Amino acid sequence: MRLRCPAGSRPKVLIPTQRHTPRHPNEQELVTTVGRAQCHAQQCTSGRRQGLAALGLVLCALSIGRPLAAQQKVEVEVEATKPPPASSEPGTTTVEVTPAGPSVRELVRQGRLDDALRLVEQQLAVNPSDDELRVQRARLLYWKGLWNTALQEAETVLQRHPADIEVLELVGQIRLALGDVAKALECYMGMEAVGDNRPEIHQRVIDLLLVLEDLPGLEAALLRGGRLSDEQEQTLARIAYPWTVDGGLGATLYNGNLWPRLDVGAGRRVTKQATLVGGMLVEQRTQGGTSKVAWAPRAEVYATTGRFSAMVHASGSPSRAFLPLVDARVDLSLAINETVGLGLWLRYAVYAPLDATAVSSLTIGPNLPINLGRLNLTPGYIAVLLWPGDVAQSLMVKLRFQATARTAWFTWFYAGDDPNFIDRQSAKPARGLTALAGVEHWFNGRVGLRLSATRIQPFGNFNPFTEVSLGVRGRL
Repeated sequence: MRLRCPAGSRPKVLIPTQRHTPRHPNEQELVTTVGRAQCHAQQCTSGRRQGLAALGLVLCALSIGRPLAAQQKVEVEVEATKPPPASSEPGTTTVEVTPAGPSVRELVRQGRLDDALRLVEQQLAVNPSDDELRVQRARLLYWKGLWNTALQEAETVLQRHPADIEVLELVGQIRLALGDVAKALECYMGMEAVGDNRPEIHQRVIDLLLVLEDLPGLEAALLRGGRLSDEQEQTLARIAYPWTVDGGLGATLYNGNLWPRLDVGAGRRVTKQATLVGGMLVEQRTQGGTSKVAWAPRAEVYATTGRFSAMVHASGSPSRAFLPLVDARVDLSLAINETVGLGLWLRYAVYAPLDATAVSSLTIGPNLPINLGRLNLTPGYIAVLLWPGDVAQSLMVKLRFQATARTAWFTWFYAGDDPNFIDRQSAKPARGLTALAGVEHWFNGRVGLRLSATRIQPFGNFNPFTEVSLGVRGRL
């Protein structure tokens, strides 16, 4: 059902025929209905004398040759523009044409949605049964964000025209805006059922089936054509293989000592919005001729709902060597719009080695997640409150670039009292610079790796840290 402004809503005016000059069709559209003028001469009656009959014939001929006293009128329908005014000539009357207002299409093109909606509603008051006008009104309401009202109007038309592809697509768009993915999918599949073979519509069906995690429906859709992109392959793998396993080896070089570590973990998607992860960290450190081994189990929860996402981490090292006895972290993020969000990182840790004084710390890190397409940028501030009585502060920025669906590069920078330093020894963080760079890559939907390197360069008398980590991950 194509949208158009009905001709019956345009104003009609009358102008003299001999002053009418057609204009270029791009300037205005003229639809004329010419009335036929008939000249009525008086019929001569037969008289008693032949001279009177001849005189009547002469008078009749003269009356035909004279200009008509009453000029012929033409009914003209003006769509958009005003014709040029006629010049005054003896024997003619000039009538000024009042131009019609802009069309709905022109108002939309100018961004005047309120005026366009007002015009459509005025036309609906005259033609309440015009479903094309109702589709226009529904679309304008959808563009204005009045989704519930738009849906009510569009579905009213859809009930009368269930096979109309344009109306089906509009209802699907509104349903998606309202978050009703299942109903939107019904509309797009309905479009295909009535003969819409556009590739983008079939791709939308595949996308929505992935969102709904409908694997049988997805398989049936792929049999009808199309293929999965790399991004969709990754999404399908996450759906089909809910278990994840990770294993990583790392090493830290500090003051001539090499500290190896092993980090393993496993996770399970329990719902569409939540994933549970458990793991274990084992690390050995040698310093001053003394070697120590510490281990710490951990549990994590990752959750998303709407615009809100969160990560909760809890771990602790019963060995009381150099890893924290208590380590609790929360990472929160709220998307304000598609580009900008608000984030907050909180951590409480207690370091209680057997051979040193216990140190407690509270970390507060407000940040600003920014999404620029494939690039995610997160600047922030970190304050570490240490007991007794010290405060460490630093600025940080994190960047992540999603080069492809399978490959992502990431880097972190810290400047100030490095908040990561306290993870490596139970002392106040050293002031300095920290840089981390790494890459994540999935060879297919089930096997991938992660490689990263970190350099902590403290100022003053502290020795630098250099770390390298290599991890393998898989889906089961």
